[in-house]
Amino acid sequence: MKLKEANPWLYEVNSQSLICAVGHLDRAFNNFFAGRANFPKFKSKKYDKDSFEIPQHFQIDFKDSKIKIPKFSRKNGIKVKISRRVKKGKIGTATVSKNSSGQYYVSFIVHVKDELKKMIDDAKIFYENSLGIDFGLKTFMTFSNGDSIDSPQYFKKMLDKLAQEQRKLSKKTKGSKNKEKQRIKVAKIHQKIADQRKDFLHKTSTRLVKDSQFDYFCIEDLSLQGMKKLWAERSQTWGGACSHLC
Repeated sequence: MKLKEANPWLYEVNSQSLICAVGHLDRAFNNFFAGRANFPKFKSKKYDKDSFEIPQHFQIDFKDSKIKIPKFSRKNGIKVKISRRVKKGKIGTATVSKNSSGQYYVSFIVHVKDELKKMIDDAKIFYENSLGIDFGLKTFMTFSNGDSIDSPQYFKKMLDKLAQEQRKLSKKTKGSKNKEKQRIKVAKIHQKIADQRKDFLHKTSTRLVKDSQFDYFCIEDLSLQGMKKLWAERSQTWGGACSHLC
């Protein structure tokens, strides 16, 4: 209440969202004092990712594709594009976020019974009915049956256009409207690459589940970031050796 008296604009925000923000701060300090994390960093509202949580009192209308958020001006709800409908389970906390290209997203947690987990734990896996998947850098996926899927290289295909727009951005005056417009153009290119990758992953996983004759898929637990770092180090070593020999 004292914070709201000192900052009247806090009355415009859903109180449950404010409680979530304070809870995250409390958890960050607890992790720091327990030695599990570094000292919490200041989050700038200008440069950090825009998002807030709604733990309760929001409504999702799957029939009319609308969402109602507390203290928003549209009483009839905000029109949204629903990517997945909830058939079973209880909807938990929702998170509203805005990416760098100006697009808004709403994601929410769904609590389901652990019947699926029990079924998986009790399942008996037969080797002839399972498929092993190995991720790589040159080849996106290599399967235990000898098949493979090449990487689509979306970033590489957009590299020339991205470099062109980034050069334009670097020439704009700092703080001007034109620089902000150009920043959004660059952000939209990055967003398109991210959307292409996501679409490729969804289509690939759907095809594996629907078209293959396997009931189980085995994937190793690895760090893709670590693989990229190792590949970069090896590339530098090979390049230096090659130049030395030549």
